[in-house]
Amino acid sequence: MYIHPNKSYIMYKKCYQGKKLGDNYFEMHLWEEDGGHQILPYKNVVYQECTEEEHTHKGLNLSLIHI
Repeated sequence: MYIHPNKSYIMYKKCYQGKKLGDNYFEMHLWEEDGGHQILPYKNVVYQECTEEEHTHKGLNLSLIHI
């Protein structure tokens, strides 16, 4: 795992979807730059863009979304 001394992110070399664990729930395999391997659960969440009054979250580009 590579952690930049001045930033708080981890860089991965490869990622792929493994077994389906349930409805919209998957096993994700992550390989790190140093050769490490992790298996993490991932839930694919459905969202819908909405108005400011209806939003429950903000998207990556700060768009208003409702889950």
